[in-house]
Amino acid sequence: MKKNTFLAFPLILLSACHGSDTNSDRVAKSTFDEVTAKLEQANKTNDELTKKNQDLAGQLSTANGSIAGLTSERDASLKKVADLNTSIEAEKQNYLTLKSDYDALHLKYQNALSTGKIGPDGKTGFEDELKEKADLLKASEDKLNKMISERDAAISDRDRLNTALKELMERVCR
Repeated sequence: MKKNTFLAFPLILLSACHGSDTNSDRVAKSTFDEVTAKLEQANKTNDELTKKNQDLAGQLSTANGSIAGLTSERDASLKKVADLNTSIEAEKQNYLTLKSDYDALHLKYQNALSTGKIGPDGKTGFEDELKEKADLLKASEDKLNKMISERDAAISDRDRLNTALKELMERVCR
């Protein structure tokens, strides 16, 4: 009989385990389904975040390109303003020299008129040279005004670019 008991023992264990296996399987299946659902949700969230990161990377790349373009334009504008300032100073000196020459010649002309040094043609001999100096003076003044206008436009452009760059940087940093 002792032998039969040992032979029956595995059957007893098997039947005991079989009953609990069904309950254990249900718990395991339920836990597995719950973990699977959480994993699927985590994967979905991960995919959404990955897409959002890609979108943000694209926006950042576009913003960096825009910043580089605006910076380049601003630098060119700054150079233009500096070049125009240099040209304006040079033209001011030219204008002052022409003005001094014109004033000296005009004084000679006035002296010739006041002393009666008028030729048979009714001219003092300074009229043509005075007209030439006056034309040069007017051309220099016009050139100076044009350069000042161009410089003012370049300054306005520089200010516009600085504002656009500042706004873009603020948007990127948000």
